Amino acid sequence: MVAREKVIVVSLVKKSSLSQKDHDSTCLDHCMTLREFIIFELARLIALQVKL
Repeated sequence: MVAREKVIVVSLVKKSSLSQKDHDSTCLDHCMTLREFIIFELARLIALQVKL
């Protein structure tokens, strides 16, 4: 379960890096949103691991 969610996050990172090349003007806002999302997801995964 945890490994599958990590794969989803990695795929999201790859997709966003591709979209950033197409939309350089919104890269900063998008990168910040992506970074916050990854931090949130990693924190949630760590919390799940602690519960287990």
